[in-house]
Amino acid sequence: MLAPPYYSLPSLDELFVHFRAIDRATGLPIMLYNYPGRTGVDMTPDFLERCAGLAHVRYVKESTGQMARLTELLRRCGDRLGIFCGCDTIALESLLVGAVGWVGGVVNALPKAHVRLFQLAVEQGDLAAARRLFFTLLPTLELMEGGGKYTQFVKAACALLGRPVGPPRSPLRPPTRTEMARLRLALAAVPE
Repeated sequence: MLAPPYYSLPSLDELFVHFRAIDRATGLPIMLYNYPGRTGVDMTPDFLERCAGLAHVRYVKESTGQMARLTELLRRCGDRLGIFCGCDTIALESLLVGAVGWVGGVVNALPKAHVRLFQLAVEQGDLAAARRLFFTLLPTLELMEGGGKYTQFVKAACALLGRPVGPPRSPLRPPTRTEMARLRLALAAVPE
C-alpha cells in the first residue's frame, strides 16, 4: 500500500514519477492509499486514472469519505483498478455501487460483522439484511471515524472483545474512562 510521502508534499506529477519508479522496481500488486486528510495530498480521479496504466497498480483505498469520488473512480477506472472503501461510515453504500472491498481498522475488533456485511451486500444481494446490520455497526463506526482517536478506539475495542493487542504507541494515549463508556455502549449493539 502506497501513500504520498509526508512533510515535503509532492505535486501529483512528482508523485506519479515516484509511484512509477516503485511500480517498475517491484512485481508485487500495489494498492494506492488516497487519504488527503492524513497525507496532505489528494490523489484526484485524473491522477488515479493515470496510475491505472502502471503495470502493478491494481487497487485504490479511497478514504476521502466522499461517495461521489468513489463512484467517479468506479466509472473511470473500475475496470482496471479494484476500488476499496476506506471510510467506514460509507462502507455499505460503497459495496452496493461496486467497491470490491472495504479496508479499515474496525475489522480487527469486529471481523464477523464485517464479513457478514460483505456477504449480505455483495454475495447475497440482501439489501434489507445488509442495511439492518450496517445500522447496528454504524454507531461504532461513527465513534471511531469521528472521535479523533481511531487507532486508540480500535485497540481498546479489541481488548474489550477479548483480543488484547496492546496499547497505542506513544504519543497516542488510550481512551479516557468516558470514551471507554461510549465505546462499550456502541459495541454492545453489534452482533459479533
